[in-house]
Amino acid sequence: MLEDVERIKELKSKVSREEAVEEIESEHMRYLLYDRKTLRECVPVMFERLGLIEKFKIDKEKLNHLVKDVSIRMKRVPYHNFTHAFNIMHMCYIIIRKTHIRDYIDDVDVLSCLIGALGHDLDHPGFNNIYFVKLRHPIALKFNDQGVLENYHAYMLTKLLSDPKNDILSGLSPEELWRFRKSYIEAILGTEMLKHVPICGKFNDVVKKIQERTFDKTN
Repeated sequence: MLEDVERIKELKSKVSREEAVEEIESEHMRYLLYDRKTLRECVPVMFERLGLIEKFKIDKEKLNHLVKDVSIRMKRVPYHNFTHAFNIMHMCYIIIRKTHIRDYIDDVDVLSCLIGALGHDLDHPGFNNIYFVKLRHPIALKFNDQGVLENYHAYMLTKLLSDPKNDILSGLSPEELWRFRKSYIEAILGTEMLKHVPICGKFNDVVKKIQERTFDKTN
């Protein structure tokens, strides 16, 4: 284990931002080789390539500030850290880029998907919901023992997005803003493992409708 850690440290010292940017289009991006700063700098590149910055007139400085705020608030726990958050966001990006999913969702959905993915474990403490419920922790009490951490992550992301320094949403119409908020909250709450099987079932139903050409994009 220690040898692996030392090997990763050695490799990290040899990689560059340019290599990370080059790997953005690959589902095999070597996340563990890049430090937080490098991963943060990759986020605006993904937004740019998806046309979101132009579409929603996103202020790049505010986007960078938001991403930095997210990284600062991601604790250095073994798994639910900023590298994990970036990994999930990047895989969403890869799916959007390499499949026909944009035929069935619009730009607001894409924006909410990426932002929701980036913040889906925001400020994760490294313990699970059962731990907080059994401890009768204030977070569990606040959310009535229901999707404790998922509700907390969504709440924390909403707080960051509400900061004027992180306001990347000024280019959205009131209707788009409402849909964006509803979508990313639903996505984050959907990461609770108790909901995994039902969500997979719904997903399979959608895929079946697409295959049968009965899918209604407006629904």
